[in-house]
Amino acid sequence: MNLDLYGPFDSRSLNRTLRAKTAEIPELKKYAASSIKNDALCFLRMYSPSRSLNSEEIECPFTQLGLIAFDPENDEYQFNRSLKKDLPHHILMACCLFYSSITSPGAKIISTRKLAYDQDSPGKVFKMSETDIGWKLDSVGSSIEGITTVDSYGTLQVQFEQDPDILGEIVLEQYYS
Repeated sequence: MNLDLYGPFDSRSLNRTLRAKTAEIPELKKYAASSIKNDALCFLRMYSPSRSLNSEEIECPFTQLGLIAFDPENDEYQFNRSLKKDLPHHILMACCLFYSSITSPGAKIISTRKLAYDQDSPGKVFKMSETDIGWKLDSVGSSIEGITTVDSYGTLQVQFEQDPDILGEIVLEQYYS
């Protein structure tokens, strides 16, 4: 059973999906089912808003990312795929540049499709659509020397003139200065 990334899920379905993946990946077979269950619950507590209203409880800072929403009425979670207004455009651009450096060494272009849908991509990590990624990158790309965004046959692409690691550092410097 696979977890539906677009629909609601509960802790049991997340646990089943993780156990199924550990059966497929040899390095993960050494983990006990109880560890996997505990890790799934820990993940949900880290990334979803607190289920209790206890004022003594400290909420994990990752909940502020808004990646997972909880529906107490149905006891279900759902990945938040809406536009991440709190994710700064420069931070996303830096992540995309670093991702390009890792996945396509030497390349001087990367598509928003790859940034949205490839394994471990910024779009997967931040649960963002290709359109939302494109909008954020396009709005910041023109302010960074050496980076341009180009629409090529309906797919936005980010082009860069130098090493994406160097540009990523420049983008972060620009954001934090």
